[in-house]
Amino acid sequence: MVVITGKALIKLLLAEGYLEKRYTRHGLMLQKHADGRTRTTVVKDSKEEVPPVTLKAILGPQQTGLGIDWLRKQLGQG
Repeated sequence: MVVITGKALIKLLLAEGYLEKRYTRHGLMLQKHADGRTRTTVVKDSKEEVPPVTLKAILGPQQTGLGIDWLRKQLGQG
């Protein structure tokens, strides 16, 4: 299981090329235009841990498409 805060996840996504679009009621909206499509996700901007189900959804194919293995590699866990 990977544990990461919302602020740390936002930092990694910004380094991956995502751009801050706006703040929503639920967090910071990030977008990236790649491969002819726009990928959008919202991450809660806090020092709290991102719940595992939420993290899986953010990294899944519907939102960023990066995958949990990408996150482990970024964190030096795998």
